[in-house]
Amino acid sequence: AAEEALRNVESHMSAHLADTDISRFNLAKVGEEVPMDPDTIKVLRIAQQYAKTTDGLFDVTCRPLLQLWKRAGKADRVPTAQETKETLALLGWDNIKLTDKGATKLKEGASLDLGGIAKKWAIDKAADAMKKENLLGGIVNVGGDLRCFGQRKGGGKWLIGIKNPFAKDTDIIAKMNIGEGAVCTSGNYERFVTIGGKRYSHIVDPRTGKTADAIPSVTTYGKTAVDAGIWATALSVTGKDGLKLIPKESGVEAMLISGEPKNYKFIYTDGFAKLLNELPLEPPPPLTQPASQP
Repeated sequence: AAEEALRNVESHMSAHLADTDISRFNLAKVGEEVPMDPDTIKVLRIAQQYAKTTDGLFDVTCRPLLQLWKRAGKADRVPTAQETKETLALLGWDNIKLTDKGATKLKEGASLDLGGIAKKWAIDKAADAMKKENLLGGIVNVGGDLRCFGQRKGGGKWLIGIKNPFAKDTDIIAKMNIGEGAVCTSGNYERFVTIGGKRYSHIVDPRTGKTADAIPSVTTYGKTAVDAGIWATALSVTGKDGLKLIPKESGVEAMLISGEPKNYKFIYTDGFAKLLNELPLEPPPPLTQPASQP
């Protein structure tokens, strides 16, 4: 059931496979309503709401920007200011009409990419499917993003390792204990484009059109993989300043690793500190604005 849930999401929401809801929307003409699966519409509505909650840091309408940087990588040159300006005009929910049946493109060139949310939605659906099978506990792990429920074999909480963003192997930089919930990690250390010998993150800032290169790694904890994953992406763009945007009632906690391989530091919320089973290698600086209060 869990594998079926994962396959279903990909078959409807991938921007890379042919004949999915999203691919058909991206190819559609202006004014043409594209019928969509109810789950796709649910995910789009969640994404639309999160665009507001994150102050535009998370935006699934940013596919034109992702494509711009992809072309830039192939051409080995950074996009010009004019190219960026023209591309940013294609972003935003003003260019898309969403109904209970599907979506309509309102501006030529507008397109969607659910890469930042679809996998997380699939993880949550898979975990829910496993729960219905009356399992005592389980963990759904897709590409390092995961959702846990119940207890691990032998009892107790799940032990989750956080990868060292500066190591090429599977070196663990911190460990955390969680019961129910999801952990997602985002950063510029695994996926990037190289232009002129310099690495640029695969995560882009939908507000400026530039890549998010400042934070090597963000790990978030949330009630669902969707919650954790979206904030991991948003915080990768904005850094510690984005912590104050996280609603206190969301239950989302975060840890950021900033700096360079030989000079890095940890910044985490009070709630995240309680999830760690041991303090990381470097003492964290005091956080002036915790994302949640006890």
